[in-house]
Amino acid sequence: MKARFLAVILLAAVTAPAQAQFAIDVTAGPNWTSISAAPIGFSKSSDIGYFVGGRIRFGHLLYVAPGLNYQYQSFIYNEGSTIGIEDNIGISSFMIPVEVGVNLNLKIVAVQLGVAGTVAFNTSINDNEFGVDKDMTTNTRWGWMLNAGARILMLQLNLQYQADFTDTFKDDPTGAKLSQFRIGLGIGF
Repeated sequence: MKARFLAVILLAAVTAPAQAQFAIDVTAGPNWTSISAAPIGFSKSSDIGYFVGGRIRFGHLLYVAPGLNYQYQSFIYNEGSTIGIEDNIGISSFMIPVEVGVNLNLKIVAVQLGVAGTVAFNTSINDNEFGVDKDMTTNTRWGWMLNAGARILMLQLNLQYQADFTDTFKDDPTGAKLSQFRIGLGIGF
């Protein structure tokens, strides 16, 4: 009996978003990216980048929201001991988050809290003094994201934290991973 009840609940949870209303959200804004480790003899710091993208949110109270973002993530390495080189390394990528969460709709104001799995596909690396190029990076990065958003009528504000599970560079003994804090401003339909 419990198995049937759980199966019905699971089926309802999976099919409810498809039957419920949907919304389209378009957002853009800055991101602050940091890297977890630097090569020996280097220091690291975060840098500002940007993102633009959108998602389709299925469901009312509980929702599923696949999305697509173009993002530029940048961080700074400083090799100050001998050469004194400091430069940013910027990674452009398309990120696909698939978010699940709760939407508390209070008519004029809606609050959303969600968690997402993410995958990012690197498209290019900026020119930099260290000679880092796309072939040196892990071009498919898996990660996760937390989202807290508020929507007033059609205007919305999202605060997001995203971190990678995957190392940023191939064959990197430091195991450096990217993370970012994002502020998204946008509209929802």
